[in-house]
Amino acid sequence: MRVLSASAVILLSAVVAAGVVGCGGASADRPLTIPVGLTRDALIGELRSIEYCEGDALASERVAREVFEKCDVPGVEHGQSWVVAHYQDGRVARLQRFERFADPARAQDRFNLLIEKRTAANGPPDDGARATLAARELPSGTRTWVAFRAGATTVAAVYLLDPQPPENASILEEIVSVE
Repeated sequence: MRVLSASAVILLSAVVAAGVVGCGGASADRPLTIPVGLTRDALIGELRSIEYCEGDALASERVAREVFEKCDVPGVEHGQSWVVAHYQDGRVARLQRFERFADPARAQDRFNLLIEKRTAANGPPDDGARATLAARELPSGTRTWVAFRAGATTVAAVYLLDPQPPENASILEEIVSVE
């Protein structure tokens, strides 16, 4: 059996701790980028990569709506989040990530960060995408929102919300197929 020196143990501990703390941060900061059109099995894999876990192991591809809770991961979180998948013909037609913050200032900061990162990924907000979504009913409590073209037949939107039942969410990020 090999014995490590004290300095090697400290260095190894620091590397492991940095990896554990870091695993929650990067995926939580970025916008939701999972494409619509995936099967449930493919969606589960994509959501696991950003630390969301399936809620009901008995759910099948015949369900119309499914909730994925944030997996238990180490690190500091300032709010709660969960993803809701809406299926049509066994494929994802709409994805929603809800985020709940007790502090309205944190919610505003998060909204601004998502707009900044979504703009970097998809280009500036798109008036045509906004018009497409504006034709639908906006989420309850919408204070302001921005829409982006996220593909030929996909629109992404970020909403800043006044928390209202049943979700009591502060932020909604949505990816919708608009075929």
